[in-house]
Amino acid sequence: MFEELGLDENTINNLIEEIKISSDPLSVIAKSSLDISKVKELFVIFRAEFTKGTIKFLSTFLLQHKNFNDDNLIQRFHSGDKGAFKIFINALINYLLEHDSKLSKKYDNLVIVDKIYSYFNDDVKNYLCCAIACILSNLPNAAYANIDMALLKILDLMETNKISDNLFIKKGELKRASEVSKKANTKRHTKNNLVKEYAINLFLEGNYPSARNAAQQITEKVIEYAHNDKKLNSMVGTSKRFTSQYQAVDCIERWLGEYNKKQKNINQKSKIIN
Repeated sequence: MFEELGLDENTINNLIEEIKISSDPLSVIAKSSLDISKVKELFVIFRAEFTKGTIKFLSTFLLQHKNFNDDNLIQRFHSGDKGAFKIFINALINYLLEHDSKLSKKYDNLVIVDKIYSYFNDDVKNYLCCAIACILSNLPNAAYANIDMALLKILDLMETNKISDNLFIKKGELKRASEVSKKANTKRHTKNNLVKEYAINLFLEGNYPSARNAAQQITEKVIEYAHNDKKLNSMVGTSKRFTSQYQAVDCIERWLGEYNKKQKNINQKSKIIN
């Protein structure tokens, strides 16, 4: 599932850790390799998986508790009775506390019940009550539909659509900022690139035994071009300034070496294709 969104397990774990310590989680997600266009698809998949898991858990939990087999209580669930819902929450919390000693030491039952009860709005409570009644009445499809609607309402309360929309906006802002930065960076380095191109052209015009030898022989011309060419110096951007003859030779040698390596790779790929 996550691979389809451009994420592997390590990326997910790293993303979660970054979100934990970040003051701007949206930016962390927007900068990640997550395919933002599929965020809403992720919520749909999550809803389906969560709903199936919830139905499975509630079916086991409710059928293990004989108190929930009472016809009167089932009818109260069908009618969305808030008192019945609180009975369910209380039984569920007791079950969880009994099976987790750490939770039982850390939390008070009544406090948790009140917090959970107050968290859900009336729509969520009604859907959950109907789902419970359907499970107890052996109506799995109806139970699934009600759990799904309850989860949809909870996601609405969490403003997940707003979150995904904000992610699109944030991703767009970062993309525009990156493009502006690239353009500015290209303009800033225009002169440097032209000096490099000038050096490579001089190299190609001659016949040199090595990049080092070529750099030593063309350095003076390259420095003259970089420092004194009127057209070059009239352009916008950072001028290329060599601090010494020795530094210039090293820099030009590096440029020529990179050029030779690039050409070698191109030739090798061409041979493979042919």
